[in-house]
Amino acid sequence: MPITLTQLIIILPLVSAAAFIQGMVGFAFGIFAVPAMTLAGMPLQHAVAVSVGATMMQTAWASWRLRDDIPWREATVATVARSIFLILGVWLLAHQLAPRPDLAKQVLGGALLTIVGVLWLMRVRPREHLHPLWAVLAFPLSGIMAGLFGMGGPPMILWATAHHWDTRRTRAFLLMTFFAACPIQIATLCYMFGMPVAFLIAIGAAMLPGIALGTHFGIQLGHRLSPARLRTVAFAILSVMALNAIIVPLLSR
Repeated sequence: MPITLTQLIIILPLVSAAAFIQGMVGFAFGIFAVPAMTLAGMPLQHAVAVSVGATMMQTAWASWRLRDDIPWREATVATVARSIFLILGVWLLAHQLAPRPDLAKQVLGGALLTIVGVLWLMRVRPREHLHPLWAVLAFPLSGIMAGLFGMGGPPMILWATAHHWDTRRTRAFLLMTFFAACPIQIATLCYMFGMPVAFLIAIGAAMLPGIALGTHFGIQLGHRLSPARLRTVAFAILSVMALNAIIVPLLSR
């Protein structure tokens, strides 16, 4: 699983930026990091693996910072459900997308456009309790998306923001559930692709200074500012990434 110096130089600031955004709004690390790494020339499965190694470090740090606000019952249920379907997502990545790089980029681009559209259009009215069916839909879908693309955040953010939770509780829930699933995802990636656990953890550890810096400022800003304007810019960037991922393989043919 080689990483060139050029790719590493590109990846480091991207990971710091993704950590900043996720620290502020509670999600979006993989949504930014994975497509950016594929644009830098990494195969999808390698981008997912590097993202998971870095995510584990970032979410561990952020979860500790917000530990007093974690809703443990909801986080435990979400983690169990996501982990089961996450394994299915990694299996689909290994057997359907990894052997076909151009198709993988186009599917990733389509998934990005879908995510942007859903997050942009959905206006969820918060309530005290949701019907259990929403959890039955959101948690497994998040697990499959995390395993397949390294981007399991959108279903979780829609579920979490549908509750009458404050910003700190919402971010604490999201970050804790993402962190808890990382060891299972790493183990599954290692089994499916033969990736060494130590290598993935080492990648995350090597990026820890930038991750910690981005997370710290993201959390601080998230306590004070609305992320609405940032979301608008983020959606524009993601849309460009998605179109690039879809169109470039077509032009190369």
